[in-house]
Amino acid sequence: MFSLRPIAVLTVVCAMACLPSRPRNVPEDATWVGSNKEGCFLKIGKREFAGWHFEGWDKEGKQIVDGIWELDGIARANISLKSITRFDGQVFYLEDGAKINRQ
Repeated sequence: MFSLRPIAVLTVVCAMACLPSRPRNVPEDATWVGSNKEGCFLKIGKREFAGWHFEGWDKEGKQIVDGIWELDGIARANISLKSITRFDGQVFYLEDGAKINRQ
């Protein structure tokens, strides 16, 4: 009988291998979002007025994001790191088509 278990394990291992390793200066609670090419380590802080405080680091550990970012799309109370599909250096893109821009 054919088992999907080896395929599932292989998929998880491949996905983990594709993520960049965390540089020492990137906080443990920062999560890689986006693709290997278009992404960053991101930490979402508290909601502030019209947006959220974001801190982000590139693959080498250089801080590239620090400030208030606001949602351009359907209003929501929270933003899930899992919903961010990519970061092009200027805008975070969400899976539902919404964008998060620097305020």
